[in-house]
Amino acid sequence: MFIANASANDWVIPIDFRQPEEPRLIDTTAAAIAACGMIEIAKSVGENEKKLYLKSAIRLLKTLDERFCDYGLEEQSILQMGSEAYRLEQPEKIHIPIIYGDYFFTEAIYKLKGFDMLFW
Repeated sequence: MFIANASANDWVIPIDFRQPEEPRLIDTTAAAIAACGMIEIAKSVGENEKKLYLKSAIRLLKTLDERFCDYGLEEQSILQMGSEAYRLEQPEKIHIPIIYGDYFFTEAIYKLKGFDMLFW
């Protein structure tokens, strides 16, 4: 379900797959966590399924890198547009950089590079 919805949303993960069309709220932290998890799933499934999970994880990471990462020194976080909570009455918790977004984004890249250690 996640992969189907992600591809239908051009790999930009909404804060909730059932949210209204407007305002368009996204969650890059969820995308980074999902990519990291898909790489782990790929280690445990058959060869045919493995490709699906790895390709999906790579597509998520590329979308994050191309559209939502800021590698400048002015930002406190690499991955932008994370969401801490889905509460429209608390906009300060939506579309913010979140440290664990950076964490899972980095861990997923390390896993793709062949490092098996888990940071946590």
